[in-house]
Amino acid sequence: MIYNEKKIEMLRQRYPEGTRICLDHMEDLCPVESGTCGTVRFVDDAGTLHCKF
Repeated sequence: MIYNEKKIEMLRQRYPEGTRICLDHMEDLCPVESGTCGTVRFVDDAGTLHCKF
């Protein structure tokens, strides 16, 4: 799959490592509760924000 490199770079600039975020919603097997705050660790090559909650 080809990802939009400009969009990924924009995400990396907007959410650099250490940025504090608040989760709106997550659908996962082990979901994090909405409203949980966390810290961005990195944005991967697919544009996914990896965070520590």
